[in-house]
Amino acid sequence: MNKKVLVTIVIALCMIVALTVVSCNQWDTPYKQLNKDGNTVSVKYNINGGVFLETPNVTLVDVFNLSKATSLGDGKKSIVPVDPADEVIRGSAQTASRNNHKLAGWYVTKVNADGSYTITNQKWNFGDAFPFEASKVKGAETPVLVLSARWIPFTKFNIYAQNDDGSFPQEPTAVVDAESLNYPTWNQETGKLRYNQYPVIENKTFDKAFSSADMSEEITENIQGESYFDEVLNDFVTESVNVYTTYKKGTWYKIYNASSLLNNADSTAIYDIQADLDFANAVWPAVFSSNTFNGKIYGNNHKFSNIAATQYADNTKLSYGLFGTVGASAVIKDVTFNNVSFTIGGVDNSNGSPSYYGLFAGKIDSGAQLDKVTLSKGQLLLNSGKGFMFDKLDAISVSQKYQNLIAGRYYINLSVYENNSGCSITTSELSVAFTEPNEKVFVNGIYDKYPSDTSAVQKSVSELFTLSTDSNGNVTITLVA
Repeated sequence: MNKKVLVTIVIALCMIVALTVVSCNQWDTPYKQLNKDGNTVSVKYNINGGVFLETPNVTLVDVFNLSKATSLGDGKKSIVPVDPADEVIRGSAQTASRNNHKLAGWYVTKVNADGSYTITNQKWNFGDAFPFEASKVKGAETPVLVLSARWIPFTKFNIYAQNDDGSFPQEPTAVVDAESLNYPTWNQETGKLRYNQYPVIENKTFDKAFSSADMSEEITENIQGESYFDEVLNDFVTESVNVYTTYKKGTWYKIYNASSLLNNADSTAIYDIQADLDFANAVWPAVFSSNTFNGKIYGNNHKFSNIAATQYADNTKLSYGLFGTVGASAVIKDVTFNNVSFTIGGVDNSNGSPSYYGLFAGKIDSGAQLDKVTLSKGQLLLNSGKGFMFDKLDAISVSQKYQNLIAGRYYINLSVYENNSGCSITTSELSVAFTEPNEKVFVNGIYDKYPSDTSAVQKSVSELFTLSTDSNGNVTITLVA
């Protein structure tokens, strides 16, 4: 390898920063000492609108010692220019960059009489030797070769997001200058959609992309525009690309694990379930169990297993279950809830309104869509610690089609089957149990307040009724005489 000195001249500061040690007697004449040392042969890199090392006003010059250059005979010698990005030879890459452009390469450049440059179409191949006449070398300040960067513009992507009426806007929703437009991808750990350069629209989720407004050709991968060399402009040109996108209403998640569902718990979100989910050692979110769920769960025939949900400290809500209330606009399809339990702690019903409790849901509003939902190996646990107040109980036989497990001011159900909104849940191996301690409940009490007179008798839950389940999953509640 011929000896060379790589010099970066910082024009704004009038200094030399050398990658090998270069002494300089006079900072205002940076080439003077180089010439004295015989380092008179130079190659200059014209950045042509870009920057080196992300720093403006930096010029890169390679300087070679004339006596060490390769002799070719007839007074000619040669040097081997070095790619600015070559880390091996330089020790560190002298990275060239330009906003919204990528480097096409380095091209041989003619120096005009007035000092201006004319970039030719000859791309330099690094590794090739450059021959020159030794007698014509004037000094390091006059390069024997100038190489100029040519730049390919990034593609301008005009993205049109479909309007609610199905049309596309006249003006782009977003304009992205990029080497490529990266297709949105789902993060399997978080369940969230990574939009990359595609626009994010509030209360909507990206669905599909197309190359034309008639949506005849779908885009399913990263894309980039076509670039070419324009002979008239004497430069590279990149064609712009139009992209037409559709969005689904609502905030969607693709769920691959239980934690991503819990971390994105939202009573209005839409969940596309991609795997069986195990909720062992996880806390089922209160936003589901004590609120109205008007979101959507597309189970894709997967299971939710080992859910242990409970009534939370805020016991002023009127509906409790795995879902407090399944709202009128909710959709839950093709999912099995396996080995689940819900613990009821009691209710503060001071406002006088009836409260509803259930293993799957406290209530299901008319209009909710439940299809192929299975509740398997479920248990409803009753804790009287907050003081339930019931009207007089009779012996009640509860079948899978009967919604109320305990009849009275408080409605507790195990399952909903073919109710008046067309919903259906199939059930198997369901049971009811009482948790300890079994504190007192009121019988023949008034539902909006604790009775103050002695006509209300306090008894423990076990003194009031017993429960049994047959092989078909039917539950029978029997009042203790």
